Amino acid sequence: MSDSKKRLLFQKQAQVAQAIGHPLRLEIIDFLKDGEQCVCDIAERIGAQHSNVSRHLSVMVSAGVLEYRKDGLKVIYKLKCPCILDFFTCISGVLRQRVKDDTGDEDSQMGVAFGNRDSVVVAGLFESGGFRAVVYIFAAQYATGRPFKLGGRVFCFRNT
Repeated sequence: MSDSKKRLLFQKQAQVAQAIGHPLRLEIIDFLKDGEQCVCDIAERIGAQHSNVSRHLSVMVSAGVLEYRKDGLKVIYKLKCPCILDFFTCISGVLRQRVKDDTGDEDSQMGVAFGNRDSVVVAGLFESGGFRAVVYIFAAQYATGRPFKLGGRVFCFRNT
């Protein structure tokens, strides 16, 4: 493959990565893994405004991640290439290794956390005042932006 063809391929791959590189989009993909859904059901599931969800869906359609069809007044979306879900398995592996590198140890709950059907989007080590915890946040929880309790402390993730 020539250098110019490789560069074009890398650009197209980056477009797909950018199209899924948002917590709400990850949650939408996770929801669509079980089959096609209308915009109204997607918006309700992820707790976002219909217009915001439509914008995210449009980005993923343009990148070739999703496809849609019209059914009367409803617009139904589905994964165009379900193998995109394999990418989440890879990301989970990277996060698992990162936590292992940071802590020097994979705790016993890690296998359970990464073994279930939710997509992990954040895994991290939090330390404060002698308090130390490895935290796994799933796409659905992260995208809500709602605070959660851990060890008597309240945490909240924000998009910056």
